[in-house]
Parts: sequence; C-alpha cells; structure tokens
Amino acid sequence: FAANKNWRSDFRKFPPVVCYASGELEKAFIPPMRLKSAAEKTSSIEVNYISFPDSVKNAFQYAVSLWEYLIESPVPIYIDARWSSLNENVLGSCGATNYYRNFEGATFLNRYYAVAAVEKMIGEEISDASTPDMVANFNKNAEWYFGTDGNCPDTLYDFVSTVMHE
Repeated sequence: FAANKNWRSDFRKFPPVVCYASGELEKAFIPPMRLKSAAEKTSSIEVNYISFPDSVKNAFQYAVSLWEYLIESPVPIYIDARWSSLNENVLGSCGATNYYRNFEGATFLNRYYAVAAVEKMIGEEISDASTPDMVANFNKNAEWYFGTDGNCPDTLYDFVSTVMHE
C-alpha cells in the first residue's frame, strides 16, 4: 500500500493500560540475564524518573534491564516513570504517548502502532528523550516488595513484576 506522506501528523492518543490489584496470589520470577557480554542486549531503554525515591529505582532498573534483553529495537526507547498516588487498587499504568498509522513499513493499513514500535519498524527516531515514547505511573501507596530475588512475601505486591507487566 502507499504510505501516507503526512503520517507523522496523523497520530492518536489512547488511554494507558491499567494494572489493578486483584487480591489473588500468583507467583512468577524472571532470573537475571546471565549473558556472556553486554553486546547481546537488543535494545536501550532510557528512564526519566519523576518523584521516585532512590530505594525504588533499583527494582525499576532491574525490570528495565530484563526488557533490554527481551525486546529488539535499533533506536532508544524513552520512558517517563512517575511515582505518585493512584486510585485505590491500582498498582500502575503505562501507555505510549502517541500511536501512528499508514507509515512506510507498516504491516497493516489503517492500524495504529505505538511510537516505539513505529521507530523500530522505520529504524529512526520520531521523538527523542525530551518527548518520551511511553509514560508509566506507579502507586506509591501500594504495599510493595522491591527485592529483585523473586522472594516476594504473600502480603506484598512484587514491584519488578508490575513494572515488567506495564
């Protein structure tokens, strides 16, 4: 199909995905990546921490480091991460800042793709660090476990798992 030459101005915003506290106990753990060299990392994720205490950043960065080995992109992915009060039973939310369609290289016509996916497909930046690709929010009032060892007590929410989900 012929790509829309004005696709960069044909973007949409959609509400972020919200992660609710279900009250159900589910255990999962992704161990640290044990790779031979940093050259095996397949993406670069840059996080702008907003109101995050230093004690929480380590757990967030651990999740980011896992994603850098699990997803592939030739361009950096920029995320604004906010530590704030959210509605009761909301652990976090995350979403792309913009969605685009009908660009050259799009797999499907008239389907919206998140900005980071578009950048991956076209192999170039649409936005830069001053305009994040994604905005993530995490509830500072939730009962969190910030460990990176997978030993989250049954009475707390695993922060790393929530960051991975979002």
